[in-house]
Amino acid sequence: MKHLTTISLVFLLTLSLALPALAVDPLGPPRNDLEQGQWSLGAVASSGYEDYEGRIYSSAFSGNEVIKINNLKTKKYLARIGYGPDEYWDIFAEMGTTSHSIGNVDGEDDPIVDHLSGTDSDLSYGAGIRFTIKQYEDIVWGGIARIGYSYSDFDEQAFKMSGCLNPSVRGKIDLFTAQLVVGPTVKITEDCSLYGGGFWNYGSGELKYSYERVFSATQNETADLKHSSFGLMGGALVRVKKAGVNLDGHVLSDGGYGATMGVIFPFSKGRN
Repeated sequence: MKHLTTISLVFLLTLSLALPALAVDPLGPPRNDLEQGQWSLGAVASSGYEDYEGRIYSSAFSGNEVIKINNLKTKKYLARIGYGPDEYWDIFAEMGTTSHSIGNVDGEDDPIVDHLSGTDSDLSYGAGIRFTIKQYEDIVWGGIARIGYSYSDFDEQAFKMSGCLNPSVRGKIDLFTAQLVVGPTVKITEDCSLYGGGFWNYGSGELKYSYERVFSATQNETADLKHSSFGLMGGALVRVKKAGVNLDGHVLSDGGYGATMGVIFPFSKGRN
């Protein structure tokens, strides 16, 4: 049993090291994790890549174009507060910062969007509910429903283009995200659980950008972005009783992929 706990701790450490390189929002085990009347405080982080598709509405031409943003990278660092109104469900709210960067773009004759640099870190919010459906001894079936919102500004970026004099581009992105997860959490030891399940991941928002000195005066474009997919998740939850801390980490895959790490401090002794 000690070996399983050690393996889980190594797994969590690996995830924390992978965060800068690996976007799904931070989720955690698919079950309620607080006793009735219990509060918790903590911090969570997530990083990953996803693809978004949409249409561009431009001031430069009539009609619109289809656009696909490949590998939109998102990093989130959030503080989380939770409360358990009942023994079968708990609620949580999050606030922190989010940053984005664009991998590459398909669908434009002149891929101006490719020249957008990474964004600053701006405010991000999230809220959700965890719930238990059924418990069979050491196996708990449950789920998570979460929504989130993030907004970020891209720095102005100069680039080169044939026939243009010192063109530049700037922009901003805002995204609404939602996830629904259902799956089992299996207790391996008193202080270690493994969990997994299937999840639905949804995102929508806008990418607005303007560019100057590209064949004409300043032009403005808006891309409506959407993402919807199903995937799998798996992770581990380790309780460090002496420190009163719950450590959580998991990976997700839905065409994109991501990783998350969490440290949660219950106000009183949590469930085993």
